[in-house]
Amino acid sequence: MNKTLTRVLKVVCLLPFIALGVLVLPAKGAPVLGTDSFDAPGYDASGWQSVSPDGIATIPHNGGVSDSGYFQLSFPDVGNLGSEYGYIFNNDLNHTGNYSNHIVSFSFWVSPVSDPTVALNFYFKSQSGKTWLLDFQVPENAWTSVSVNFNGLNWSSLNGGIDFMGDVSRVTEIGIHVDHLTANGSAFTYGLDNWTTSIPVPEPESMALALVAFISLLLTFRQPILAFVRKRSRA
Repeated sequence: MNKTLTRVLKVVCLLPFIALGVLVLPAKGAPVLGTDSFDAPGYDASGWQSVSPDGIATIPHNGGVSDSGYFQLSFPDVGNLGSEYGYIFNNDLNHTGNYSNHIVSFSFWVSPVSDPTVALNFYFKSQSGKTWLLDFQVPENAWTSVSVNFNGLNWSSLNGGIDFMGDVSRVTEIGIHVDHLTANGSAFTYGLDNWTTSIPVPEPESMALALVAFISLLLTFRQPILAFVRKRSRA
């Protein structure tokens, strides 16, 4: 058996130990690309806007997850039955582009009232002109963390979009759509805080399982590999 084949055999035998060594590498957290915490005073909103026929957008100097400010969209008491809606969104260059491998997490607040029917949608608009929606729910009167994955599952298009992955790679606007129907027109408030964009990484447990599967496969086929190499060396 020549030296080259001997080296090949050594590598084959060492692969399981190399794979096991990866298991002791430190796990890395998801790299954060940016966070909007809406901390006031002096916060410039970083491109965040609101559009609503009846809602009023403000950034209070207190309140929020850490009691240091948040983006608030409030609806006044209109005194009768009605449907009110609003958008909290961003379309500046730091919040647009390719979201196909991203995760967006944020904290959301819904003020407690007894009569509304509330619809909450995470949404984005694409360069193609298509809008995509993802429903979410949060309890009343509590800051609640929400995480959004752009894998296409449970998303729906508002205007006939069919290419989700193509559209999510060309995002031109992203944010929250709120819609509520009140029986008596009572006041209502929504809050947004700690909007964070990050890139997911495999969990250590997932990496370990994949490595175990690889090692098992390698050990299973080690003998055929060795037999093949020996056969080739005799040829």
